[in-house]
Amino acid sequence: MVATPMPSQAPHYSVASYRSLESFLLRMHQIGTAFTVDLDAQLAPLGITSTQWGLLKAIADGRGDTAADLSRQYGYDPGALTRILDRLERKGLVRRDRSQKDRRRVHIALTEAGRELTQGCLPYLVDAHNALLEGFSPEEFQGLMAYLSRILDNARDEPARRRATREGMQ
Repeated sequence: MVATPMPSQAPHYSVASYRSLESFLLRMHQIGTAFTVDLDAQLAPLGITSTQWGLLKAIADGRGDTAADLSRQYGYDPGALTRILDRLERKGLVRRDRSQKDRRRVHIALTEAGRELTQGCLPYLVDAHNALLEGFSPEEFQGLMAYLSRILDNARDEPARRRATREGMQ
């Protein structure tokens, strides 16, 4: 099942009928919170949180190698991200290397222990994901991913659309 965009239609929510408990974003947030609580409990014996693991995985996957990159990607406050990286560095999981080309730039890399822990945590993450998807068929999962991709595309396009609409009204 592939989720294809539908032509413009009436909005799904209205001010008059809006109920926060029916918000799809609230449900997504609740899913994320339940996932994080479960994963944090599983990772606790390893001495790491799901947030810390997520940053380690991002570094391992090459999705960011500076605090600024990671802060932008995850929407973390730079100060909060620095504190998380400080903890990971104290645990011997990451190291900071000042750039030889630009001394203001500090690259973040995994240590060998960080690589091993990141890889060792993958089974916990996979189990937590699969627990949330219990009972979904492969087709339902593909549809869910397609729907979520459309929502993400809309979220990325929406600010520009709203600006264009406002400018057109002026």
